Amino acid sequence: IINVNNTKDCFIAMAFDEKTIPIREAIKRAISSIGFNPVIIDEVHLPSDKTIPDGIMSAIRNSRFVIADFSLHKNGVYFESGFAVGMGKPVIYLCEEQQFKDAHFDTKQLQHILYKSSEDLEARLEAKIREWIK
Repeated sequence: IINVNNTKDCFIAMAFDEKTIPIREAIKRAISSIGFNPVIIDEVHLPSDKTIPDGIMSAIRNSRFVIADFSLHKNGVYFESGFAVGMGKPVIYLCEEQQFKDAHFDTKQLQHILYKSSEDLEARLEAKIREWIK
């Protein structure tokens, strides 16, 4: 059993799309620069007897915190961030500024880092992790 208070893993929930590649890389750089290990399910080798949902839930359970980017409003991001909240994990919410107007009302009330570019996101996310994740 992993002591999640000591783990360096951070699960990233986000849309898998060519448009999000610069954002994905910015998130990974911000996490790594502080000494945490970014975990994105499509970059993880899962054993053949595990489904992707099994892998997602296991990775969230074993992570210290979760980053959820709601840009493109994929249902999986809503599920994964909700699962993390249910597990008592800290969740850092992100959304591209122009897309935030379309966020679901249940999550719109939560504090989000609203970003304009990957560079903007990287700097603001790094500062948030340093301040918020102990």
